[in-house]
Amino acid sequence: MAAKDVLLRRLTLGLPEYSELLQLATSDNRHLQKNVYLPSKVITADRAYPEVSQAQGSFKPDVIFEVGDHQLFIEIRVTHAVDDEKKTKIRNHGVSVIEIDLSQLEPEMLQDRAAFDDVVCFDLLNRHWVFSQKIEQKRSKMMSQLREELEAYEEHLAEAIRLKVEEDKRAANRLKAEAAIRSNPQLSKTKPQAAGQG
Repeated sequence: MAAKDVLLRRLTLGLPEYSELLQLATSDNRHLQKNVYLPSKVITADRAYPEVSQAQGSFKPDVIFEVGDHQLFIEIRVTHAVDDEKKTKIRNHGVSVIEIDLSQLEPEMLQDRAAFDDVVCFDLLNRHWVFSQKIEQKRSKMMSQLREELEAYEEHLAEAIRLKVEEDKRAANRLKAEAAIRSNPQLSKTKPQAAGQG
């Protein structure tokens, strides 16, 4: 596949931006939110291997980039996208994977080597994250923060409701006492008996 050859030759790849809004609903129908964000960037591999030399169990990426101590698997879509079964294998393997979609590429693009190289290496609109360790770490951390915020919010809300109930009870008792006095004016004239009298 020509795209594999480009990646193995250029050792360069543009990684796409990622953005995901995480939300948790409160008991009073508010939403606590955090955004998982990963900016786009260009990486240069120290080494690159085709799938035939670096099979990963039952999952074989089209190309493997090694950057320092990290690996990035690259899937190139020409006809079929990565299916759910393969996504599960990828997630279980725990290595970040990018899919580059060349299924809509015009045939004449293959004749222009420089343009084709740029599409394969740098066109951020034709690729997406299938799985990313960094994204998963960010998502897990932010979800934990959201759960802590939700717990604190619910505790504060419960305390506010408790105080409101108590205040409502006191207000109701005051109204009840005032109503009793209005219905029996003698109650307002009743004075406590002085100590020692009787």
